[in-house]
Amino acid sequence: MTNADRIAVGPGDDGLGGLPDAIAVSRRGLPARLASAALGAAVMSPWLGPFACLFWFAVVVAYELNFHFLLVRHVVALHARAPHRAELAHNAICAGGGLVYVCAPAASWVAGGTVGAIFAVCWLAGTMIHGFHYYSHRRGALIAAIGSPLVVMVTFPILTLGLTIAGLAVTLVMAQLIAISIFGARDFERLRAERDAHDRARRAAEAASAAKSQFLAVMSHELRTPLNAVIGYAEILEEDAENGAARAQDAQRIQAAARHLLSLISDVLDMSKIEAGRMELAPADTDIAALVTDVGATVRSVAESNGNRLTLLIEPGVGHAWVDPVKLRQCLLNLASNACKFTENGEVVIAARREVDALGARLAFTVSDTGVGIAPDQAERLFMPFTQLDATKKRRHSGTGLGLAITRELARLMDGDVELAPSHGRGAVFRLWTPLRAAPVAALPRSAESDIADAA
Repeated sequence: MTNADRIAVGPGDDGLGGLPDAIAVSRRGLPARLASAALGAAVMSPWLGPFACLFWFAVVVAYELNFHFLLVRHVVALHARAPHRAELAHNAICAGGGLVYVCAPAASWVAGGTVGAIFAVCWLAGTMIHGFHYYSHRRGALIAAIGSPLVVMVTFPILTLGLTIAGLAVTLVMAQLIAISIFGARDFERLRAERDAHDRARRAAEAASAAKSQFLAVMSHELRTPLNAVIGYAEILEEDAENGAARAQDAQRIQAAARHLLSLISDVLDMSKIEAGRMELAPADTDIAALVTDVGATVRSVAESNGNRLTLLIEPGVGHAWVDPVKLRQCLLNLASNACKFTENGEVVIAARREVDALGARLAFTVSDTGVGIAPDQAERLFMPFTQLDATKKRRHSGTGLGLAITRELARLMDGDVELAPSHGRGAVFRLWTPLRAAPVAALPRSAESDIADAA
């Protein structure tokens, strides 16, 4: 149980369910209390004498190690059988502790003059703060703990100064300080309760988000299988439609809708896998030129449907690389599909080359278009999940808003990255890169060994 759980009962509630936890919290402060008592004894020794201060410190130690430590065990055991008796026993222990801790400072108030009085006030205020810190959620224990310092702070100004204006003024000031401390402690506890409640809500939200990601990640097979079946049967219908042009057109529409739905679900599931930490790499020796050519062939129909010209610029020496071909192809497909979708009657260029800089050799890809472009103030939102630059209901292009977010996560999973490069006011340019690593020799065909060696 946290402090907020205990405070949630409400100030002044003498519910007994939190007693064992309150005792445990008090016991954790034992070393700090003993250290404070030792320091206090050293400070008071000029006024009370070293033997008196040593005796007082011994009493404090005896209380903490015997009465408090041992009796608390009995109180905890008693709590299971008789909660009310355990509460009374705990309050009695708190009252005894308060009396033990204030007796020597009270004597210092009388014997130490002005300096002794100032020290005593500071000590008593600290004792009260200690009581508020541990027991503000338990009224009985709080009264028992702060009763002794409260009586001393209110009565000793009159006892030392008499029934004079000065004595009454100091007493009034002490009473005001005590009242301020009480209300301040209540406000502090309320703020701490609210903070802890917010922390619990945040942890619950994070747990729910993790559970959501985990659930979606394991649903991949269950969601994709029926869609693949729809696509398969649509292809069979299309093949069986010999002269039925209308039937073939219906089958093509089924395929197009199913593939579109599959792509949307795949984006959501991929993002969930990434959030759940279940996305893994499967690197293999990959022909980069063939991969880029395949990406171009896949998006060419989308480019031509918008009246675009698709150009592939593949550096002759790009060769082979040890990368995850599925993840790299998905990244390039996402970038190229967006370029073709948001460009009309223009040009889309996919380029691939090798680069060498201070960080080593790497593969660099650029996907550029002559489309509508991206405003500089929108660049930061591009790679945020579920974010689309045109999020209105009347937007022209459908999608989940996950393509670029997935692309960046996959690129970083491959120790690379993707960024929006300067386009000089003409369309958009995305730059994707990934390190060019050497493949295990046993995994390389002879034709690729020289390519990797050239990049090393």
